[in-house]
Amino acid sequence: MVGNEPVVSDRTVHAECAGFEVVRYDRRGQWYVESHSPDRQPEHVGVGTAAHRALAAETLGGTIHLGLPGGRVFDMRVRRLRSREAAA
Repeated sequence: MVGNEPVVSDRTVHAECAGFEVVRYDRRGQWYVESHSPDRQPEHVGVGTAAHRALAAETLGGTIHLGLPGGRVFDMRVRRLRSREAAA
């Protein structure tokens, strides 16, 4: 706690798998793909790339978390990509 305020992380995981996570930092509004490997730096990506990587995580057996704060556009992009894959 800082003073009387609880410490709240501004990092939200929107997708995860064994190798990486797709995260959004709320204060900056920026998306990153973060590897679980300690020798790899986080990769700053746009929301479209974040959605593509989330679907890749899902393909690898991972999970996409829809409906989280700050993820409205991300959710829309994931749903659009899923519908395109289903139509193909």
